[in-house]
Amino acid sequence: MYRFRQRILWMICLFSLFVFAGCRQGHDDQHSQTDLSLTLLNPVPALQNGLQETAELYMRNHDIRIQVIAGSSISEEQLSFLFHASSPLTMAICPKNIPVEFLTQNAEVFQHAQWKTASGNSTNSFPLRLNGRGLLYNKTAIENVIGRPFKASSIDSLENFKILLRELEDKGMDSPILLSTSDADLGKNLLPFLYESQTGSTHGAEQFIQSLQNQEIELLHSGRFQQFLETVDLLAAFSQDPGENPEMLLANGEAAFWLTSADAWQPPRYQKTIQIEYGILPLFMGDNTMDFVNTSLPVSTDLQIIVNTHAEETQKTAAEEFLNWLACTTEGQLCITEKLGLASPFREVEFIPSNPINAALKDYAEMDLAYPPYTLPADMTQAISPMLHSYLKGDLSKEEFAQEIERYFLKPDVNTANARFHMH
Repeated sequence: MYRFRQRILWMICLFSLFVFAGCRQGHDDQHSQTDLSLTLLNPVPALQNGLQETAELYMRNHDIRIQVIAGSSISEEQLSFLFHASSPLTMAICPKNIPVEFLTQNAEVFQHAQWKTASGNSTNSFPLRLNGRGLLYNKTAIENVIGRPFKASSIDSLENFKILLRELEDKGMDSPILLSTSDADLGKNLLPFLYESQTGSTHGAEQFIQSLQNQEIELLHSGRFQQFLETVDLLAAFSQDPGENPEMLLANGEAAFWLTSADAWQPPRYQKTIQIEYGILPLFMGDNTMDFVNTSLPVSTDLQIIVNTHAEETQKTAAEEFLNWLACTTEGQLCITEKLGLASPFREVEFIPSNPINAALKDYAEMDLAYPPYTLPADMTQAISPMLHSYLKGDLSKEEFAQEIERYFLKPDVNTANARFHMH
């Protein structure tokens, strides 16, 4: 069924592209009489309305047409096909782990990007969104339960976090943490912290894996592993399954925290007129208040826009002008922060995102309280996430959990290479 839905979405995306290419010559509307048309493939449903509004705004003052095509589950091979079609796609939003070879072969190198030198990013991709992972929280709900102002800065260690959780439960909020224990969600939201927390660098995570493969460390006696397990134990003791509507549970104050990534948060529509404050905290490990894991978040640019190098020259030039407008004009920057609600990777963008979680994420980034997230190889996630799930359920002891991980890394065919990208 899942593969069938993938094929249907792929066919709809392809049909939209060709229909647009076929009718653009004769199209007559209030925005433009031009023959110059651009297409932008968007794989993120939550961004579709904001992107369409952004395109509408840009077209009002520019002699051009931009169509935002909603797509989902587009693989590298399918995107390559769209880039090489007879009427090729102009632009696409892609994840950060798109292979360098794909960029080299298909992404236009920007020659006149006004944002290029200031951002320090690659010249063949436009950084669109900062994303991070941690404990999303409902500040208003916490204050309503504890009966006093809540200062996030007062929670700077696992012990302080535990004290707050106990107070919330004592005063009537049962299971204040939302934690999905599916293998996929554990692999995405919790397991990476074990690797990232080693040194706060990709190199440190890779060294940790190498040490396990070389049997250079005994995992159970690793200080960071012990801290990780203490955190997992705390999550297990104070958590509830979020079901299918975690946003509603957090928004309604039925829980105070939600362990997930910032992009998972979409405020319920009815709350647009209700003053509820939200934020994001680190996933605490140990009680050293100066430890980077207790002060910082794993944050990186996770979405980028690439321009198809196989498109017409006029289209590539127009696409670059559109991206310059997004990054360097007040109007464009407000589209990123207000219409899309994103935390922009550009430090020059000073506007506060309309999405409160992204606003808090932007603060961490600007204060340099961020470290690079580590993307686990797919094979590793599929193997170790079920072990973590079993530990959370109490089916594995600490010793057994450590032994299972060590046993996995002793296999000769362990794949430590990152998975190929797939747009969801």
